[in-house]
Amino acid sequence: TPSNSSAASDVYKRQIVILLVFSGCVDITANWFLDAEGVIKNTVIVETSTMIQADAQMFITALKFALPQIFRDILWRTSEKENVYFLTPQSTLTISDLKHAGLNIMFSSERFELEIPKVLEDEPLSPDDVVLTLTIVFPWNIDIANTTDVQGNKVTWRVTKRMLYKGTTLKALFLKP
Repeated sequence: TPSNSSAASDVYKRQIVILLVFSGCVDITANWFLDAEGVIKNTVIVETSTMIQADAQMFITALKFALPQIFRDILWRTSEKENVYFLTPQSTLTISDLKHAGLNIMFSSERFELEIPKVLEDEPLSPDDVVLTLTIVFPWNIDIANTTDVQGNKVTWRVTKRMLYKGTTLKALFLKP
């Protein structure tokens, strides 16, 4: 199980501040395609209802600040659909990169764990508001995960403000091949 550390908590706090500042006007979905060696193809989709392009650029700059190791060379493009932006890192991202960025993450052929430590000091007014949707396609089928949204080798977690207040670990166990 990943251990709680102040470095990881600091990284998450920077990320969460960014997500919370924009949470009223954006829906953020991170899509990971993870191979057996821990290489991640990552796309972040940002859908806005009220954000104009200048605000979107500010959000992307904030992401680069929050996680420079991951978003240092991000390519962003707009969708044919208005107010939808796709953010894609241009270099390879690995589980190791995420660990070096301060995230407590564990990945093997048996399990996946990503710790989300307590980062909010005060209980949120809207605890069920989703601040991030994380979908991961794994190289193996899922046996069990701590979410109800599991389809074969694909799992989706919706990270809420309550989870940021209490802390949690996203977990998935894989079926034996």
